[in-house]
Amino acid sequence: IEPTAETDIFGTAYASYTPGGTAGTAIITVSTVEGDCGGEGISDTISLEIYDDGVASILFFPEDDDLFLHVVGVDGIESRELRVEFRDADGELVDVDRDVTFEIIYSSSFADINNEGTSALVPVVGGVATATLYSTGTIPGAADLRASISGDLLHSFHRTFQILPGPASEFSIFTGSHNSAFDQGQGIWAIEAGAVLKDIYNNPV
Repeated sequence: IEPTAETDIFGTAYASYTPGGTAGTAIITVSTVEGDCGGEGISDTISLEIYDDGVASILFFPEDDDLFLHVVGVDGIESRELRVEFRDADGELVDVDRDVTFEIIYSSSFADINNEGTSALVPVVGGVATATLYSTGTIPGAADLRASISGDLLHSFHRTFQILPGPASEFSIFTGSHNSAFDQGQGIWAIEAGAVLKDIYNNPV
């Protein structure tokens, strides 16, 4: 707000107030002193309610680099927080009277939400709805997840989480048979050799 203003010929002073990016209550105090006359100070206050300007964006987390889990029991990442945020044009969280449905719509591995099943209905609190995706099996694969909002904020997100094997705990070396060798010339022959790495559940790594 402009800190000072002079009165016009009608005895009225004007000042411009610009609200910030956060909703709430602004208390504005106006005071003056009749300096020329040695008068007493006069003051008054007014309160303004600042409201958010509605939902401008709906965001889903985690971001793409974190769309993975590990199978259980391998000291990896076995859970991820799922979060949907509602924000206004200034980037502030907006509390809306809505529910968000988190659901696993397909999985080639074993996973659940909130350790309860394949879906969860979560209310928005303070502009945020959260749930947790858990890896619950020993077989790598993928889990397709959807987060959806109904009503006038109809929106949905679709993300695929990869469920990865654990670190290598054993390996085996193999070579091709003698009749798979190929001639490199000058009496040199080569055969294929390699190694297979597996985690504690015998999953290829």
